[in-house]
Amino acid sequence: MSNDGIGQRTLPFKLGVTSETITSRSGLAVFHEAALASGVVAQIRKHLPTPCSNRGIQPEEYVMPLALMLSGGGRTMEHIREIKQDTGLRRLCGFRRIPGADAIGVWLKTPYRIVGMRRVNEHLCRMIVAKSGVTDFTLDTDATLIETEKATAKMCYKGFRAFAPLFSFLAELGLCIASEFRNGDVPAGVGVERQLKYAHRLLTSLGKRLRYFRSDSAGYQAEVINTCHKLGVKFTITADRDAAVKAIIKRVSQESGWIRLFDQDGERTDREYKTAVHCMEKTEAFTLIIQRRPNPKPDLFQPEPYRYYVIATNDYERNSQELIWF
Repeated sequence: MSNDGIGQRTLPFKLGVTSETITSRSGLAVFHEAALASGVVAQIRKHLPTPCSNRGIQPEEYVMPLALMLSGGGRTMEHIREIKQDTGLRRLCGFRRIPGADAIGVWLKTPYRIVGMRRVNEHLCRMIVAKSGVTDFTLDTDATLIETEKATAKMCYKGFRAFAPLFSFLAELGLCIASEFRNGDVPAGVGVERQLKYAHRLLTSLGKRLRYFRSDSAGYQAEVINTCHKLGVKFTITADRDAAVKAIIKRVSQESGWIRLFDQDGERTDREYKTAVHCMEKTEAFTLIIQRRPNPKPDLFQPEPYRYYVIATNDYERNSQELIWF
């Protein structure tokens, strides 16, 4: 890493950096200026308590170097030293001092600081959504697995220790507006309804509308489906192939009238689809879009000639092909 030429293109982080994470020092400085202009630093000062001593490290002195490190391609706490050693970047951003990795780790472990950062994130999300000019939004919710060797992590369903955070994104902006850090043994569907309600509440407070909700089978829950009906949100959720869905698949597989699926360019695919009406024990009726494609290698465990994929939806404004590609 070079400190020569403040505007030149550099590799801020030597460890684990890829071509996608190459960021110029001036680019990181602009990132910091944007945080100042958007009120993020002011929100940090508002929601995170200051140290008792005047000589103590201020909360923004922990948060902003860490944010720059992550945006520049850093992947571990130790990468904060790259920010610390870059005197040019520190001068551009006005950083008088930068805590070490151990100090930042200890600072982050305090629960009330995490709560404060959540409020800072919400402020930033609200500002971005309000200024976006978009009125109707699509919410994408999904969990991911972070493999780790930490002793506190639990075994996930794939057989390794992991954390399993749940995220919700506004598709139109590529913006994560809700997150929940969870251990690896937490079922993927836990918290989906909570984030759905939070997103609806946030958008409504800004005069916006949550129009669509998309999820994999983790969202295939009566509570989530009922919440979508109640809030007037159109959902497309991968249906869990439980006993009831399997029975419907078995029934329609023996029927004729399957429709050929074309791709978005009008080309024929190897898939066909049919629709069926379904409801869970405690939900209103909704539509199942059942897709099938030839099973390339029937075997003892999957002897059926077709493989099936099912989407649950309450969207009656668009046709099945549009919903499949959506």
